[in-house]
This record gives sequence, structure tokens and C-alpha cells, in this order.
Amino acid sequence: MKKCDFANEQEEIAVMFYPRLIDQQNFYKVLEGMTFESSKDTVMQKLNL
Repeated sequence: MKKCDFANEQEEIAVMFYPRLIDQQNFYKVLEGMTFESSKDTVMQKLNL
């Protein structure tokens, strides 16, 4: 996540890769790497988490 320059890139990547994660209970680590709280909220909402 740190490599992405824009919040919307972080959101797109997180949403795209979530279904492919083997260890989804540790998805919070991905969210911790995001820059903005609003991005975390958006991802959680898009994934219905």
C-alpha cells in the first residue's frame, strides 16, 4: 500500500485482492497500511465488512 501514490489506487487494490487472500482474517494489516481513514471506510463498505 505504501507504494501507491493515491488513495483511490489503494482502495482499488485492496478491493481487488481481498477475495484472493488466503488469510482474510488478517486483512486488517492491509487496512493499516492505507493512508486515510476514509479510504479504509470505503474499502470496508465496498467489501461489506
